Amino acid sequence: HPSAMTARTNGKMGMRQQAEDPAAMLAIGTTNPTNLLQPQDVFAEKLFRVTKSDHLTELKEKLKRIYMVATDMPKLAQSAAAKAIAEWGRPATDITHLVFSTYSALQAPSADLKLATLLSLRTTVCRTILSLHGCYGGARALHLAKELAENNRGARVLVACAETTLICFGSPNRANLVGHALFGDGAGAVIVGAGPFSEGERPLFEMVTTTQNTIPWTEHVISMQATVHPGGRPILDNIDTVLKLEPGKLAASRRVLREYGNMSGATIFFVLDELRRRRKKEEDSGHLLLPEWGARPSGRESPSRPCCFALHA
Repeated sequence: HPSAMTARTNGKMGMRQQAEDPAAMLAIGTTNPTNLLQPQDVFAEKLFRVTKSDHLTELKEKLKRIYMVATDMPKLAQSAAAKAIAEWGRPATDITHLVFSTYSALQAPSADLKLATLLSLRTTVCRTILSLHGCYGGARALHLAKELAENNRGARVLVACAETTLICFGSPNRANLVGHALFGDGAGAVIVGAGPFSEGERPLFEMVTTTQNTIPWTEHVISMQATVHPGGRPILDNIDTVLKLEPGKLAASRRVLREYGNMSGATIFFVLDELRRRRKKEEDSGHLLLPEWGARPSGRESPSRPCCFALHA
């Protein structure tokens, strides 16, 4: 009977699907690419020579970049994900869900399938790919991972984000100088799960709550961000000023921007990794100050499961 089915779904069956505790990040991995001559360079040269198109130099360079991103971007994500899985301590086949965010390549088969294959994940892993989210991609992927972990008891979600700015590289001109100087390439990965936790799993950050708010009728503003991207030092300075933060609250974010540049959606994973390293250093020294963590807006706190919050503009 339909009503009985509804009651059963919303009752005991629904309760069994819920995790006991809020989601937490269990491991973090990050990586940056090395500068190597790729086979794609040779392919493009051969293709344009055979088709007698060597004079189309701009098109040739664009094709090189497209092939390089399509091949190497999933490998970049694999490197970060492998580090996270190794720190997690459980086999990759225990991962139940994969959330992969990137704006660097749109293709079929999609990059999430390539990543799952490279990591030898189960063929039944539930895959989700987030495309063209830009700098917001990492935060949105974590948001989705929290929902998956808390509503699928026992789920372990691999979140990965990889970005390469190579696809946007163009001929030198004044309009492109800031973008080329500000942005960088990188990949980050996090294992997300909710309690009960198995032996050996150690929650790093508890994901207390996630929210999303879109200002209506701002599509025209979003289109401007392709040229004037807000993810640099000025946006951090503005956050400091508007929120009246104490000195050092954004130290981790500033260091990542200084050392690696803006890696779009992958940057948030580098900031989390930096926060984790700073906390470990302070624990070892016996002075757990954590000035860069900022406000904890809500939820539980404990030494074993610290909370943090992220802002994106």
